[in-house]
Amino acid sequence: MLKTGEVLDRIIQLKALKNDADLARFFDVKPNTLSNWRNRNTLPHDLIFDLCEHERWSLDYVLTGKEAMKPGKEGHVLEKKIDTDFTYVPQVNGKISAGKGSVPDNAIEMKVAFRKEWIVRKGNAKDMVLIKVSGDSMEPTLLNGDLVLINRGRKYFEPQGGIYAIALDDTIMIKRVQLVGDRVKVISDNKMYEPFEVKADEVRINGKVIWFARELER
Repeated sequence: MLKTGEVLDRIIQLKALKNDADLARFFDVKPNTLSNWRNRNTLPHDLIFDLCEHERWSLDYVLTGKEAMKPGKEGHVLEKKIDTDFTYVPQVNGKISAGKGSVPDNAIEMKVAFRKEWIVRKGNAKDMVLIKVSGDSMEPTLLNGDLVLINRGRKYFEPQGGIYAIALDDTIMIKRVQLVGDRVKVISDNKMYEPFEVKADEVRINGKVIWFARELER
């Protein structure tokens, strides 16, 4: 489990700060905000990712304290380097419905590391977003709580169809879609839910689902 206090202490050490008051000024937050991070063991992950990228620190070291060391003039010092093999995709709060639809919370909860070479083959990392699935209408393909990777750069329906994040009447849902002339067939993999058709111009495409992850224990 990530220990927020230890992460903050490492940043204080790396930036040669004196205490939490200095760190609060460095982050441009109020001292009680920093205290809440420590007390609740919570941390804005995007802040840490951006800091490591800017300072060219190893993310591994900042988060866990484990990092290869190299000899320096004053003994062993941290080798400042960025993890160039990985790119980080934001995971947003809330869930996206696989049922009747919902409006997900777009606030970033954390960022997840993916191999950069894999992401490049799929598209632009800046177009990617992760969100959890809610509901059972896409079972057995996608289960409630599965984490899906959406490529928002693919805002078009491919002839062979696929699973997409789509918006109908300002609600977003994950469904399998199929083009039928100038209409779109919206399909739930769960046979308990009947497919339906809408005009293509009534559907807003938020992106295509290209990957998913599932916890074995929930």
